[in-house]
Amino acid sequence: MLGFGYDTGIGIEKDASKAFQRYQYACQQKLARGCSNLGRLHLTGAGTPKNEALGAEFYQRACDEGAAIACSNYGGLLRNGLSIAKDESKALQLFEQSCNGGFAPACSFAGVMFQDGTGIMKNEPKAISLYKRGCELGDGASCTNSGLMAFNGTGTEKNIAQAASSYQSGCS
Repeated sequence: MLGFGYDTGIGIEKDASKAFQRYQYACQQKLARGCSNLGRLHLTGAGTPKNEALGAEFYQRACDEGAAIACSNYGGLLRNGLSIAKDESKALQLFEQSCNGGFAPACSFAGVMFQDGTGIMKNEPKAISLYKRGCELGDGASCTNSGLMAFNGTGTEKNIAQAASSYQSGCS
């Protein structure tokens, strides 16, 4: 928690170098959130020299330790080929893992890949399922995407009432 305080300036003076040190210690103790935050600092160069490859490694470590947000962040790097080789199949796997771990935005990320057929076979019913899961977890983008698919009858029968319900959920 002290690393978070130094990182954000909440309750203590903001100091990126001290945040880096605290996250590094937390990661050494196998605390996934510490590794995830350490990855972010390496990617941005906050409190340490910028090292995108190392940032990706820490996201992967945090994901392996069970941090759903780190799986999503690592998936984003893989999907876009940022800092590491592009691997859309692995990115999708990580987005789904993150979604199943309760990180709502990852449900939308995976849903978009299935809806568009990005790096995989297009599967609109699977996209709808992921969007609905993300919406249930409170992700507005997932609710909007689910609503759009119901409204347009994409991958499902057109259902205006379902679309309206999804849109309403996204505004809550």
